Amino acid sequence: MGCEQPSWANEAVGGHPHASGVTRQEALRIFDLLYRKARRDMGGASTLGNTAVALRSAYEGSLIGGVAPHFWLEMPLLGEAHSDLHVSYDYEEMVPGARFAPGAGFCYQALFDWFCVHGTQHTGIDLTFDLVGDAVAAVGAYVSFHRARKVDFDGFCRALGCPDDSWRCRAMADAFPPGWQVWYVSPFQGRKGNPVRAAALATDKLQQRFAADPSLVREHLAHLGIASIPDELCRRVSELARLPLTLEWRVTMDAQGTMLDRCDVSFYLSNTYMSLTDVRSCFGTGGAGTSALGLFEQWGIADERWHDVVAGAFAKGGPFRRDDGSVCTLVGVCSPSCFMMPWRQGAPLPAKVYPKMEAFFGGGDEGTTHSNRAV
Repeated sequence: MGCEQPSWANEAVGGHPHASGVTRQEALRIFDLLYRKARRDMGGASTLGNTAVALRSAYEGSLIGGVAPHFWLEMPLLGEAHSDLHVSYDYEEMVPGARFAPGAGFCYQALFDWFCVHGTQHTGIDLTFDLVGDAVAAVGAYVSFHRARKVDFDGFCRALGCPDDSWRCRAMADAFPPGWQVWYVSPFQGRKGNPVRAAALATDKLQQRFAADPSLVREHLAHLGIASIPDELCRRVSELARLPLTLEWRVTMDAQGTMLDRCDVSFYLSNTYMSLTDVRSCFGTGGAGTSALGLFEQWGIADERWHDVVAGAFAKGGPFRRDDGSVCTLVGVCSPSCFMMPWRQGAPLPAKVYPKMEAFFGGGDEGTTHSNRAV
């Protein structure tokens, strides 16, 4: 493959954000490298489905401001294989005046104009795509605020084109009881019923309490307004809470401000950027990711395809020729970083997995930090 594409031969780790100066063509080449390797190593269409054309089109339409954003696939682990897409931007990566290419951006230029000026440290914007075949069926956007203390929901909703939804965003951000850290909220205008969704991460202390006492799970779900809370759900959350993963809950409010009878229970890997050692530790025998996915299969909400997803995880690097002719090391990382149990009206749906893909410009052996994130 020469220098045009990395050999993915060297073990390496990811590093910190703040990539800049990435051309659109470089970003697309990087996307192709990451996605094609993951698709090949994860079992192809039998695991990822047949939305490859729509995935690339959605990613290309999301490129703005010389940044090649990291992205997540959203894949069911039972039933028909399929992939949807999430594309993520951090505030630290954006600069005022960043523009989508003509015809691109899915009508979100105003949102990014607002974000580049009024966003704050540790906040982000994510675009989420529902895909059908070769087409983008629906697009949504949400604001993520990680460790930020305050979010301007009025400004966010005005920029998003739905100023009347700001009260629901604030209500969702305030809905969680003590022990939760809300990290994203958004109205999803492209989905039926114009829902507003919020996600929150459990503190370590709260997760330990869930692991010890399933009844506390019921108490917190009831506080959020979830109507159907079977014992099975509480037991499963408690069992998974014992693993070294970070617990997240996602809840949804309808247009009238009523909490829907649904809850998505997710678990994230603790490592934001993973080395090959991290990947092997998490997904080897007895690893936290392997244990969680094994429980999903045991509970009948996943089939054996999760083994292919795990086998496709990688953290490798090789030479990459930039558009200006220079050559650098491109470090690529693909990790199934999030596992989800969706529940609707007290019944479990097929589990989902979210492989996260990102790349860094840098160099070095395993254990080295790379400072220029490409994806």
